[in-house]
Amino acid sequence: MSVTDPKAVAKLIKGASKGVPFAFALDKKVMAADKSQSADRLATALKSETGSSKIISGELTTDGKMVSFDIKKGSAGGAEKLLDEWLRKNGLNGYDGVIGGGSESDASDGEEEAEPDNRIFQEAFIRRCIKAAREKPMQFGFGIGDDADMIGLHPRRPGKQIAALIKRETGAVKMAFGTLTVEGRLCKFTCEKMPLPGLKKRIVRIFKGWKLMVPVKIYGPDGEFVEEGDEDLDRELQAEGGTDLDAPDGDDAGGAEEGREDEAQDRPDGDGGTATPADIGARWREAREAYLDATDEVNAQISALQAMLKRSDDEELVAIAEFGMNGVTGNFRVPMMAAMRDLEGASGPDMKKAAAKLLTAIGNFRGHIDSSEEVEAVDENPFGVKVSIRQTLGGALGQMETVLKQVA
Repeated sequence: MSVTDPKAVAKLIKGASKGVPFAFALDKKVMAADKSQSADRLATALKSETGSSKIISGELTTDGKMVSFDIKKGSAGGAEKLLDEWLRKNGLNGYDGVIGGGSESDASDGEEEAEPDNRIFQEAFIRRCIKAAREKPMQFGFGIGDDADMIGLHPRRPGKQIAALIKRETGAVKMAFGTLTVEGRLCKFTCEKMPLPGLKKRIVRIFKGWKLMVPVKIYGPDGEFVEEGDEDLDRELQAEGGTDLDAPDGDDAGGAEEGREDEAQDRPDGDGGTATPADIGARWREAREAYLDATDEVNAQISALQAMLKRSDDEELVAIAEFGMNGVTGNFRVPMMAAMRDLEGASGPDMKKAAAKLLTAIGNFRGHIDSSEEVEAVDENPFGVKVSIRQTLGGALGQMETVLKQVA
């Protein structure tokens, strides 16, 4: 069997509790893996088979649903997203690919590394990172915004960079970053600088939205950071119960999961037939991924504009150059992302309320995109750089609306 056969490679990845040599052609999106061959030999075979000149190689290991690609050779800029796409395309839905090796970390301050990766803010990915933090520290960033707080986790991306991404995404002005370790169920957030007041309460509030009732402790350079009311918060968490770290990952939106008994009744779909909870869950995952991909695409488009915009005499364009996507989307995207987190933590009757709230947030966001002069200025920029905010984001938001109307 060929070392590039997708089914055979996917099977190896699922069972890769120990290192498995791999090679991946970035431009051809073809992966080779084999326990009996070296990564160098796989890279040579892959180059011969595909003609690719953009190949990374090393060892991969799988822990739960997190696949770590330890890159020994090749430039890994932008590889993480391509590896994720390969996993999803080849039957490994719900698995996350992360770069764990040297090539990309050597360029951790580079432009490629600074590209947004919206997975790091999503419940399912964060749950996996928390579980993995029992074995090795995770990096975290946290931002306090006017409308909502945001947390991000990643095995390798520096916490300071995660916080910077949060600032770019939300306009947050107060941030914290550092490492997360987990002992049993206890999540220990160690900040590189003095922790923000109320950080524990804010993290717990996000976790409670996901029904992740786990104890949290905050540490700073001088040791544990304790505030008035922390003991009451700990007792409240203990009393409320809820899911823990070993509960299934939150890949599905709230109660729209496959097999959830309390939502077992059929719902009408848009074609006059019926849509089961499993149907809705699958459609939501597809719609959510489409939105995240659209966000990444628009971010990349705006990044391409920024250098030119800083030289413009147009005040609107200069503001966009300074604040990036947040300068275009205003304060509409953050509430929508918070509503998405609420939906993905909801079940039973709460799911309808959360879906209705998210529909309102999406409608507000779409209304802003359709009417914003800033969006129009960027989409019709005179620099010859293709930007399609209304088409790309608007279409993805509409896809989410279609699914949510079956739930609300």
